[in-house]
Formats: sequence, structure tokens, C-alpha cells
Amino acid sequence: HLRGWPQMHDPDTPLKNTVESMINDRDRKVVMDLMGLCIFNPYSVDDMVKLYNLATGKNIDNNYLLRVSTRIDTIARIWHILLGYIDVWSQVPRKMIVDEQGPRFRREEIEEAVREFYRLRGWDPETGLPSHEYLRNMGLDWMIQYRDEAERVLRQYSVGK
Repeated sequence: HLRGWPQMHDPDTPLKNTVESMINDRDRKVVMDLMGLCIFNPYSVDDMVKLYNLATGKNIDNNYLLRVSTRIDTIARIWHILLGYIDVWSQVPRKMIVDEQGPRFRREEIEEAVREFYRLRGWDPETGLPSHEYLRNMGLDWMIQYRDEAERVLRQYSVGK
């Protein structure tokens, strides 16, 4: 339920052009989950910052909460690879590629959108892995060893293809 959904857009909009709004919704949902809020309430990030500050007496801003969300998504990406969710197709909702009237999106479009997702997250557009520098900048130095293991797993997977 933490998947992000793009804002409404013209059906002819290229899939990769919807990725940024999907990331924004995904971040919002991760923050709601962190705060124990139901995702079906229409809280904005501004609302959640106010709630957090009132509940804790702290004075954080939107960037702080969104950075926390990005950190969680980065950790999840690495763990997913280590758990075997390697192929992009294991992560794409089936209804996006299988439809009674034919697939809604071509494989190339989905792969391009996934690369755009990785790029907008600051990860390698081909592997979806963050760099060591990125992890350090996010305060996730402790994830470097797991990231390197995930890279080994991806290399082994690509050799077997």
C-alpha cells in the first residue's frame, strides 16, 4: 500500500513523464506510514510536518521528512535486491503489462520509466543502486556493505540471463 501513484494526467502522456509525481506520492505515503497515519486521509507533507512538530515539540521542515522517506526507499531498494527482487518485471504491477485489450504499456516504456525513477532518486539508472557517496550523503554509511553485496547479486543475475 506504500506504492506511489502518479497524479492524474492525459492518457497519452509518456509513462516516464509521470514518474516524478509518483515519487512525490510514494514519499508522502512512506511518511504517513512512519507517523502511523492512514494513507486514505488527505494529509499533505505540510500537514504532516505540523503534526510532527506539535507532537514532538521539534521544529522540522518538509525537506527533513522527505529525506527520511528517501532514506527508507534507498534501504528498501538494496534489501529487495538481496531478497531476490532483481528483475524490474518482478516489481511492475501485472495490470500494467497484461490487459484483456492488450498491454497498456510496452516493455520499453516501462523500462524507460524505471530508469527515470532510479535517476530521479539519485541512483544508478541501470542498476537502481545508490553510489557509496550517495549513501554517505544520506547518512547511510552502514548500508555500503549491503549495497556492495547487492551489486554482486545483480552481476551474478545478469550473467545468468
